[in-house]
Amino acid sequence: MTAIIDSSALVAFCLNEDGLNKERMKELFLSGTLSIELIEAESANAILVLKRRGLVDQRTAKAAIESLIELSNYNIKMMPQNELVSEAFETADSYKASVYDLLYVLLARRTSGSLASKDEKQKEIARKLNIKIEDI
Repeated sequence: MTAIIDSSALVAFCLNEDGLNKERMKELFLSGTLSIELIEAESANAILVLKRRGLVDQRTAKAAIESLIELSNYNIKMMPQNELVSEAFETADSYKASVYDLLYVLLARRTSGSLASKDEKQKEIARKLNIKIEDI
């Protein structure tokens, strides 16, 4: 089963966050993960927001961005999200969630993959849709 990684998991890994199952994340990356093309920009923006809030320094943010780019280039197969946007819009509305979050969930459902996420609301929706959640 291929894991679909979302930006919350990617950012947590790139920032080496406490509480993250780093070994499991490494296994997922080595076995190959899928994601939507949006993940790079969404993850970079999350790191920028953390930097602006003073939660990470410039050096850490820069290292996280470099890690993000390397992982995106070599360990994450990017899938176009355009085929999922309409369904994500409808599904997000019914769950009171963001379209962004539903893109990852629906990619997991479409590929019969699992979801690697740190986002509790997103994982709750995935469970309701019978999508396996990775223990990260």
